[in-house]
Amino acid sequence: MTRRFLHRAVIFTLYGLPLQAHSAENAAARPEAETIEVKASALHDKADFGGGGLMRPVYAAQATSIVSKPFIDAQAPIFSAYQLVNNLPGANVAASDPFGLSPYTNVTVRGLNSDALGFTLEGTPLNDIAYYGAYPAQFADAENYRTIAVTQGAAAISDPVLNAAGGLMALTYLQPAKTPGGTVNVSYGAYANSRQFLRLESGEIGQSGVRGFVSYSHTTAHNWRGPGEDRRQHVDLKFVKSIRKHSDISLIGSWNRAVSSYYPQVTLDAWHADGIGGSNNLKAWYDAGHVAQAQNYYRLWEAPEQTFYGGLPSHFALSNHLSLQVTPYAQAAYGSVASGATLPTSGIYNGVTPVNGHLRNLNGEGGDAVVRANGVQESYRTGFNAHLSLETGRNKLTFGYWYDYSDDREVQSFTPVAPDGRAPNLWARQKSGLVSLPDGQPLYGSAFHTIGQVNALYVSDRLSLFRDKMVLEAGFKDVIYAIRGQIIFPVRNIARVGAIRCRSLACR
Repeated sequence: MTRRFLHRAVIFTLYGLPLQAHSAENAAARPEAETIEVKASALHDKADFGGGGLMRPVYAAQATSIVSKPFIDAQAPIFSAYQLVNNLPGANVAASDPFGLSPYTNVTVRGLNSDALGFTLEGTPLNDIAYYGAYPAQFADAENYRTIAVTQGAAAISDPVLNAAGGLMALTYLQPAKTPGGTVNVSYGAYANSRQFLRLESGEIGQSGVRGFVSYSHTTAHNWRGPGEDRRQHVDLKFVKSIRKHSDISLIGSWNRAVSSYYPQVTLDAWHADGIGGSNNLKAWYDAGHVAQAQNYYRLWEAPEQTFYGGLPSHFALSNHLSLQVTPYAQAAYGSVASGATLPTSGIYNGVTPVNGHLRNLNGEGGDAVVRANGVQESYRTGFNAHLSLETGRNKLTFGYWYDYSDDREVQSFTPVAPDGRAPNLWARQKSGLVSLPDGQPLYGSAFHTIGQVNALYVSDRLSLFRDKMVLEAGFKDVIYAIRGQIIFPVRNIARVGAIRCRSLACR
């Protein structure tokens, strides 16, 4: 049997021998050789088949580990990117839920948190522009990943990241199929976990050279401890246009809309006392008669989030030795990290100025009123990364420039709570539904607005020796990061505002 992987074919040669000699002529006859040729299309590149996709060979001047499609297909489809790399060297994942839906998830690489790691999707940055962390539930669905690479150390000079002291996680999409088709995945499990996934492949559209896929998924799951539910909708897309040999333009996008619940952090003593239940969880019912209990009603802690990532990774072969890589990108995000809180009905300050008169929309007279504190973040980001590479024999010289513009607004507003525990306006977009000053303007506990710009120039050189058995690489990157903004100081005399939480375990 001969296996020819280069041609993606398996050729079998069978020799047939007679089971019984019916005559002397048959006994004396030589067995005839019969050849059967079987051809099959490979599902993945040969490089993906290292250790079942978990030990893909890497030839680079840096420590990098990669999980690829065969391994990803063998895992639960609900897994996030963090959970898929949990077995890689140096990587450790801590998650508050087993389904990868909670934003309170952290990955460490060699002891450094996610806010010290860079994250990219097809060369576009994914880090939060304010806190530098990343939230894997917002990334692509597992079925759409081709590879997830973790660099345990310094990121490449050309990567568009600022904070990658601990390494880089690089995500890549599948290449769209050349023929039309689709994939359907439906699952149901414990804790009312339900997930539906659909991906449609266009194949090559006419003679245009364009092919692509679009996928949609819907996921829900109950909390594994305490009340609450996570809900997520997600869309991924990728379209590729082949221009000529070694030149193509890709359009990628990822949209995510989710409402996540909250798991209170538990001390060891509290766990020994109550275990999975009791005071270690939020309250399933609203108790208007007890303010301290009412503000722990689980619906007041639901956190909505909507994000979009888009990019146009493009590669152009300008000659046999010269190539250009250009990746424009854009991002938008809006979310609220909500929590139960109490607000005094009088004696409030707006910044450092006392408020005269009654607050609007605040229920109750005298004492403290239960409200939902909305930690709203609205951000936009755009930029591009471009580099020119000259490859001559064993040497590759690269010159590049990265520009990034970001706009981040963060305010803490307050939503009144009805006697039955209802607190509408979950997304805190409608100002008319917020606790307001006597003049009708929303009352803010804090407000921040920052604008940042990054200008980076870099150059690198790679030398390959002894038939790629030794690779030497050196480079230099000069980054100018300018940030300006406005800050309104927090309101004074707030009785108790629930913990203003960051969106990962890597809190400020």
